[in-house]
Amino acid sequence: NEAPDDMYPQPVNMMCSRSLYLAVACFLCCIGSSIGFAPVRTVVGARSTTNQQLESLYRSNQVSGPRQSTLLYSGNPSKSLTSKVNKNKHKIAALAIVLAGIGFTAYPSPCFAASSILSGLTDGERIVVIIAHYLAFPACTLAMYALYKKMDIIQQRIYSPFTLMVGLVCIQLGLAFEMGNHHYTTDWGLKIAKTDLINGSFGFFTFGGNKINAIALKKKGVPLLRCPDFSKGIINGLVDLVAIIGDLFLLIATIIQPLLYVMLGRAGSNSVSILSSTVAGVFTLIRLWQHLGPNTYTFWGGTLFFVLVLSGVGFNVLYSMICVEFLHVAIGGSFVGAMIPFTIALWNAELPGPTDVDSGEVIKGVVG
Repeated sequence: NEAPDDMYPQPVNMMCSRSLYLAVACFLCCIGSSIGFAPVRTVVGARSTTNQQLESLYRSNQVSGPRQSTLLYSGNPSKSLTSKVNKNKHKIAALAIVLAGIGFTAYPSPCFAASSILSGLTDGERIVVIIAHYLAFPACTLAMYALYKKMDIIQQRIYSPFTLMVGLVCIQLGLAFEMGNHHYTTDWGLKIAKTDLINGSFGFFTFGGNKINAIALKKKGVPLLRCPDFSKGIINGLVDLVAIIGDLFLLIATIIQPLLYVMLGRAGSNSVSILSSTVAGVFTLIRLWQHLGPNTYTFWGGTLFFVLVLSGVGFNVLYSMICVEFLHVAIGGSFVGAMIPFTIALWNAELPGPTDVDSGEVIKGVVG
């Protein structure tokens, strides 16, 4: 059935246009963040060194005198930027990621307000959508296996491996509730679902699991409740304060989510849940990278995890504009696929080397 010409009022059409521009801007932010976090290699004479060793190199130069060095940015698009911008690239990247996450969730979905015009899935499309959802179970199980195999290392690196395992179990419970919700209320479509126990449980376990994982990946030995550390500068102290507030926000948001669902319903509570999950995604990206490595696998594992999560939100925005039910497979597939780079990061966890140093004051503060 085609929608009448006046199905959407002018404000909704304007909202669709702004959402499209916003989606494009957010993808550019993601590109900017990948530039900012791209690994840098330095050559001193004939020997190369990584970003993590630059601090040690700098200190040795202060003792033995300056040496000529040549910076090579192998495959790094930021090589054309000024040295000042490159020096602060982690700050720029962190800001770009936050803007991308907030931007994708800035506007509601206009198609949800007119779900009666949505065309249903064909039998073949429905099978593909169902399979995509069920793939979440082997994906999460593989992540749990990687955590089990690397437990001796991970328990020396992060705040709570047990809490991380609980978060992975919660995500699978949430997916089970989600599939029940899709099957019994919308025939595996994305039309408005009822505000009920199944839908509420789906949101609580899915969103809650991601927030629990972000907290669990905190640095080992750093307490959840603490005073910000200003001993290493005002910027470090302020960013450490942001990390403290962020962790408490994630914890409180997880606890009160059922209450918000009862009071605000599905649509109202989802606005808060999506915001908190965006914060959790940013924290998870940085903490996977820094607290399990840092190395190439943890960097790309954390980055691709967050990019795939944002892709799922982006496909949701696209669905709200064009109302094609089969996009459900891309939305669900993005969130399920995010567990693959998450698993890669876990599988490549390693103990820090004796010369490893933090590669950026802001990053050091954020990962808390």
